[in-house]
Amino acid sequence: MCAAVRGIRGLSAAPWRPPKTAMLARSRRLPPRPRNLVSLAVVIAIHVGLGWAALQAHAVRGAIAEPMPIFVRQIEAAPPKPPEPSPPRPPRIKRKEPPPLLTARPEPMPEPEQFVAPPAPPEPEAQLRPLAEAPIVAAAPPAPKEPPAARPKLIGEVAYARPLSVDYPALSRRLNETGLVIVRVLIDPTGRPAQVLVQKTSGYERLDHAAVAAVKAALFRPYTENGVPAPAYALIPIRFELN
Repeated sequence: MCAAVRGIRGLSAAPWRPPKTAMLARSRRLPPRPRNLVSLAVVIAIHVGLGWAALQAHAVRGAIAEPMPIFVRQIEAAPPKPPEPSPPRPPRIKRKEPPPLLTARPEPMPEPEQFVAPPAPPEPEAQLRPLAEAPIVAAAPPAPKEPPAARPKLIGEVAYARPLSVDYPALSRRLNETGLVIVRVLIDPTGRPAQVLVQKTSGYERLDHAAVAAVKAALFRPYTENGVPAPAYALIPIRFELN
């Protein structure tokens, strides 16, 4: 008996499931679900809206075709400004003409009396005396002409009262400039160089200037002829060499 009661309890605990055929037949008989009703209502509302819009199209076209009223507002123009009064013209000033000047007529001047000079008395006749004969003086003989000055001679050797000092240009040393300069000098009777010229150049302007400056600074013993100092030319060679 206990076993039978346990079997009954086990049967009551398991859920009961209807067969598939019975479920299909039941689903056909059940009414449609609410979701289908909502979609159907939406479709119907769309069709209704389209039909209403089709009916209102004619009225919309008529409203668009009607002209819109135009409102015009009249604005009164500002009154014109009154013209400004023109400034008064200055009064004309009449110039008073000066009274005419009264000029007195010049009285005629009396004519001056003509003065007649008395005639000059006759001059006494000059007495002509015979001139005494001037003594004849013999002309002095012309002075003898001085002989033309003798041209200075060219001497071969010179003597120095102050020795010759030559400065070698520093730039010529750096550039290795060498050469021989022959200077022509005119020695006056006092032994000073009166004229200094370059007779022969070394080929370098700096060396030529240094040679001329050395000769101008020198002092010579004057050249003499018969014990009388006289000017003379001399050629002085100056050689520039680097040791």
